[in-house]
Amino acid sequence: MKRINWLFVLVDKGKPTQRWLIKIRSIQQLIAYYNEISSAKQKKEDLDIQKHNKKSDKKIDIHQASLRTNDINLDEQMKALATNKQIYLDSNGNWTAKPQQEDNFLYRKYPAFPNFTKKDISIKSFNDGVHSYARIGDLEVREGDKIKWDTYDEAYEACLKIIGQNNDEEDQTK
Repeated sequence: MKRINWLFVLVDKGKPTQRWLIKIRSIQQLIAYYNEISSAKQKKEDLDIQKHNKKSDKKIDIHQASLRTNDINLDEQMKALATNKQIYLDSNGNWTAKPQQEDNFLYRKYPAFPNFTKKDISIKSFNDGVHSYARIGDLEVREGDKIKWDTYDEAYEACLKIIGQNNDEEDQTK
């Protein structure tokens, strides 16, 4: 089977319900997701993402996700995909076909949910510092179509919006 590029989307940015979801757009992707969960459950271990794993990655909760990877859910999910809907899955295997407002996106070659902190922020300036570009780990920061900021501080603030509650949690540990 062809290797899947997992699409993660950030929803509810800036709200207490802010979270990353896997966006499934085809039956092939859905089957790959089920295969990942099934394989990890059989091995009784986390998904094999250690070769890619960064400390900021959030693993799929295999126990919770496996409870939601059953024939009934699979049937409903396939029906949604067959009617040109998309499926959004969280790290616990909860899913919806309801359209989501996607505030940012990230492609990964492995199914580990982003879980960024301030330590992952990287801001670079080019052209004599006229514009600042921001990354958080493997994510290119964007706000709509905007990918560059006039100042370092604006770029940093854009990063903090994406980090969300992880930013608060990190500050409390100091």
